[in-house]
Amino acid sequence: PDFTNTTENSMKARGAMNLDTLMQLKAAFEKVDVDNSGDLTEEEFVQAFKSVRALQSQPKEQLAHLFMKIDATSTGTVDWDEFTNHILLEQERLSATEDGTGADMGDVYIADDTPEVQIKPPRYNTASEDKDKTSRFLQQQASERRSATSTGGIMHNDMIDKIINVPSLGAYVTAGRDGFLVVWQADTMQAKKQIRNGSAWITDMSYMPNQPLAVCSIDRTITFYDTQKSSRHPYGFEPLARINNLDNVPMSAKWVRQTDFDMLLFGDDRGNINSYRFEDVWGGAQASAGSMGIEMGNKKLPGMKQYLPFKLHTDWVTKLMYQYNSGTLITSSMDSTLRMVDLERKKTKW
Repeated sequence: PDFTNTTENSMKARGAMNLDTLMQLKAAFEKVDVDNSGDLTEEEFVQAFKSVRALQSQPKEQLAHLFMKIDATSTGTVDWDEFTNHILLEQERLSATEDGTGADMGDVYIADDTPEVQIKPPRYNTASEDKDKTSRFLQQQASERRSATSTGGIMHNDMIDKIINVPSLGAYVTAGRDGFLVVWQADTMQAKKQIRNGSAWITDMSYMPNQPLAVCSIDRTITFYDTQKSSRHPYGFEPLARINNLDNVPMSAKWVRQTDFDMLLFGDDRGNINSYRFEDVWGGAQASAGSMGIEMGNKKLPGMKQYLPFKLHTDWVTKLMYQYNSGTLITSSMDSTLRMVDLERKKTKW
């Protein structure tokens, strides 16, 4: 498989990275881990791949690039769980891209004042598990990790990728790879509410006062949640609307406030920067109602103006920042580059 663009080509081909090869690679991981720490350095990671016959043709530069992608936290090491998580992420992303399906929004769980909170366990889409043994193996490993870390209460069952503060609600919100949002009371750090965004991993979310929380997911959706309290939703975050069937996977997002309007920017898995302009009133009857009764839009919602995307990177856009004093958008990517762009002119400064 070609790892130039993560593991995409190998996932599509499904040739070399079959279950037998994956098990050989697991054994190779254990063999090169001479200190039994469970963590491999970049050199050990490359050595493990090169020791598996079906993977020996992979250039060292591509394997080094793959190592950097998996080591997103820059610890300098990668373990087997991180590697299989990355493979599973790629499979889910490609599956969503190929069949255009997205996960439905599900249950909302509210905490009460009793010491123990009983909730229904998350439901995971296992339809793809019947298609090949490799997927079943990876799903089983992920399930075992979730079971090991589950506390039975309002909690994430997989890695938390994002934490933001919402002062209007006196709360923190966390987003996880389990497809859930969890609302935490800021002064006590008690989990108060769990919201199922979908079965797919949440890649990022962005909050700005007077705009909804924008939640990006690997199933090529962006979902919007109200950040105001109500009698029906005392902890806020009532689902408002969802954009479906984006052309690419939204990997990072940023609200930007302009003089006369607000913009939502998101970077995708192909290195593009996408943007929506939000009018004072957006949404409305023109959007079709989804299964949860919220507005659903194909690629955009009424009241939003969609701008043409512009390409800045050759790989995932991992972070967006905006400097208001200069009108500069700063982006980072898994292609190991930073970009500074005049957002209004869409002209690269650096």
